[in-house]
Amino acid sequence: MNLEIPLGLVDMTNEQYHAAPGISKSHLDVIARKSPKHYWEKYINPDHEEDPKSLVFMVGQAMHTAILEPETMSQRVIVGLPHDRRSNANKQAWAEYELEHAGKIILSQENIDHVRRVVDAIWAHPVAAGLLTGGRPEQSFFSIMDVPDGEGGVLIDHDTGEIIQELVKCQTDYRVRGSHIVDLKSTEDASEAGFGKSCANYRYPVQQAWYEDVLRAGGDWENENWAFLCFEKEPPYALGIYYLDEFDVARGRVAAERDYKRIVECRRANHWPDYGEQIRKLQLPNWMKL
Repeated sequence: MNLEIPLGLVDMTNEQYHAAPGISKSHLDVIARKSPKHYWEKYINPDHEEDPKSLVFMVGQAMHTAILEPETMSQRVIVGLPHDRRSNANKQAWAEYELEHAGKIILSQENIDHVRRVVDAIWAHPVAAGLLTGGRPEQSFFSIMDVPDGEGGVLIDHDTGEIIQELVKCQTDYRVRGSHIVDLKSTEDASEAGFGKSCANYRYPVQQAWYEDVLRAGGDWENENWAFLCFEKEPPYALGIYYLDEFDVARGRVAAERDYKRIVECRRANHWPDYGEQIRKLQLPNWMKL
């Protein structure tokens, strides 16, 4: 168990949080959607090289900053150079500019204006603005959590007889302690049907269950209500605000516990299989027509 970081609420940047040890919801997604081998490559392999941050990712980070911490926007997000990178001189100018502003999000003026229009839409909304008032943004929380055995109990180390535990973490977008947690989601379609598909595809019930359990394991869960504040990325920047019922969160918890258990078992055995070590019958999708 890696305890290189203090437990509980830790003041850190978004970048520090993602670089910190601990199993997060993103970890659960990799092992659930791909394989233990993919998990090893992303989180264990010492030679793994991170992919360059995409424009979509950087715009998303800028939106979170502008919505949750607008007072830091001018320090964390800046306008890039007005020319492209085609010539050698332009490439050199860009390299020097990025080095000078290392750690900052560099966007075009067009993208920054786009971010501001989304923020204006959120703060003009009669409910969204109230949800984002009176709390604290981007809180990082670390705790030690038992590993479930999949049968209603917890995993036990057969050599020591001790309960197996691991360092886990979560980072809430916006939390009003004792009241509610707001999770921001940018989307192509913020309608109930559209966001429902996104919720299923991106396993948001797993996220809510995981966050609740991480906070509960550290004694910091106060039965807050949970709201997904989703906003469309194109005009008219329509918003939708939704919550999940207890049944869906419970199903998310089952999946989270399954994925958490698998990660821990692979780590302890140092065994990282891919999609299968036996020849299996291929299951074709039900919708296939020949």
